[in-house]
Amino acid sequence: MPLSRRKFLLGAGAVALAAVPLTACAGEDSGSGAHPARRARPVAGTGVTVVADDPSGVATSAVVFATAETAVVVAAGVARRHLEAGCSLARDHGVPVFADNGPAGDSGAAVTAELERLGVSEVVLVGGTGTPAVPTTPDSGITVHPTGVDGAEPAWPDAASDSAAGDGDPSGTALAVATSSPVSVATAAAAGFTVHRLHAADPRSTDESVEATREELDGGGNVVALGNAFGTDADLRRRAELTRTVDERLPGGGQVLFPGRRIIALYGHAAEPLLGVMGEQPPQDAVARARDLAARYEPVSDVPVIPAFEIIVTVAAEEPGPSGGYSYYSDPAQVTPWIDAIVDAGGYAVIDIQPGRETLLQQAQHYADLLKNPSVGLALDPEWRLGPEDQPMADIGHVDASEINDVAAWLEDLVVAERLPQKLLMVHQFQLQMIRNRDSMVTGTDHVSVAVHCDGHGTQDIKSETWNIVRQGLDPTVALGWKNFIDEDEPMLSPEQTAAIDPTPDIVSYQ
Repeated sequence: MPLSRRKFLLGAGAVALAAVPLTACAGEDSGSGAHPARRARPVAGTGVTVVADDPSGVATSAVVFATAETAVVVAAGVARRHLEAGCSLARDHGVPVFADNGPAGDSGAAVTAELERLGVSEVVLVGGTGTPAVPTTPDSGITVHPTGVDGAEPAWPDAASDSAAGDGDPSGTALAVATSSPVSVATAAAAGFTVHRLHAADPRSTDESVEATREELDGGGNVVALGNAFGTDADLRRRAELTRTVDERLPGGGQVLFPGRRIIALYGHAAEPLLGVMGEQPPQDAVARARDLAARYEPVSDVPVIPAFEIIVTVAAEEPGPSGGYSYYSDPAQVTPWIDAIVDAGGYAVIDIQPGRETLLQQAQHYADLLKNPSVGLALDPEWRLGPEDQPMADIGHVDASEINDVAAWLEDLVVAERLPQKLLMVHQFQLQMIRNRDSMVTGTDHVSVAVHCDGHGTQDIKSETWNIVRQGLDPTVALGWKNFIDEDEPMLSPEQTAAIDPTPDIVSYQ
């Protein structure tokens, strides 16, 4: 259900988003909003803009502030608490903050130039004595107010200007989207932006960021993304526009899958209990089992945990069957009650195909109607993709990356045509040969999230070795899956042990 529309600040209501985790200044969930008038004046508008990574904060100030009589500068080499305090002072008083990274960081000249552009006449220096820590020239005309020196707690000096005494509300609205630089986030908040913290560098990451981005675009406002992870201005514009064309949200919030949630799935077949734990009980009982299992991951997860079913819809077989493809299709009507049960419970469903001698795309297209559900993804099982000479149930199959790419392209078109949120495309792999030419495999798009699921079983030493081998050379943007085999693993990992795998799997399934 769409969130209610709301203003985020007095007046124009500027908004900012910041990616997590932040290294400092972690308390700014909203813009200052405390000063209806200020000597520091935000810019009139910035459009849809990505601000480059900049630990000094200069790049962000250049985008969000037009003028400022006062600025905060955090001296080089100070304790973390001084950096946090400097950010807090900037937010509280509605002024920009900069980090002087010292000679090694070579930020002094850039900070000096930005202070001059803003028209700063007073600098509140946190953790220094004035010279040479403050990057200004002796004839700059800037008054320095040292604070937080020699272990003292930084505070706003009485002699420094307060932005509340100045003139002018923010002259435009802005949506600032994520950064890893604490001074950039604090500066955006000080300029009147509301900060949303995101796990993914995408304005579609959460329900709140979707709604805020949509409001800004509908109202002619601005979207400002803090950090190179967001790509180019064109990337940001394209993804921001998708918040206006897609209404559905994913379980756990937002319209993109990873990072930002952990999926815990029961694997199985709707009519055959021998093919996995999901089918060992009726749909509603399986939902309860999946939810109980997901709950065990919540204490060890920093993102929402989503219960799920991974449902086998085509089953590889020893006999060729009516089609001669060595794969048997499930009736979509047989699968639908299971999908409805988990989705109605706030979960996600993944349909899994074991293609035999048919192509992955041929089998995926058979279930197009199921995949039109915004909470249904697709899993491909190359183990069961057989060549003309392979022996069913004897040889381990493989697929060329181009065949996976064909499925991804078709799925992309389906998502766009149906105006769906991003859809999962998961590929199982426990041997490198199972995906030939993997370096040419699609790694994900705005509309399709690609995951490689490591589903071998055995001793934990063997599974760990397989995990590391499968991950070699894999693009870091590809999500990762892990399977716990209840009977075959020696021993099976607990949720705590599974969450401790490095890197932590985005998807965990149980068979």
